[in-house]
Amino acid sequence: MADEKVESKLELFAQTYSADLLVSQPTIGPDDLAHQNQAYAGTGGTSQGNHGRGFSPAYMDTETGETVASSFTDGRPAPIHLLCGLPDEWILDQGYDSEGPKLKESIVVGFVKDDKFYTRAEAAKACAH
Repeated sequence: MADEKVESKLELFAQTYSADLLVSQPTIGPDDLAHQNQAYAGTGGTSQGNHGRGFSPAYMDTETGETVASSFTDGRPAPIHLLCGLPDEWILDQGYDSEGPKLKESIVVGFVKDDKFYTRAEAAKACAH
């Protein structure tokens, strides 16, 4: 049953966003994070769904392989995905006149566990087993 729920959520996400996040994805902004959380609700693809399994919210730049943990502006680890603590070079548009900052296209939302980066889909699958 849990696998069916994960697969259903992944299918919904694939309809909303690119099926292969590491190849092509839309530029990420605050609304996109909310949509991703909605698509992965009830799975390990959200901070709430994988919190007790050792995952921490993070981002990865697929151009460089650099991974950055989600954090508050003061550097404290954040329990959810925030855009405020990311490197300046990852931000395309601060969004002062719009809905908020936008990240460059090579940034992937995911999680870190044991120094390994997981996309939302990978985290959801890992937590389903």
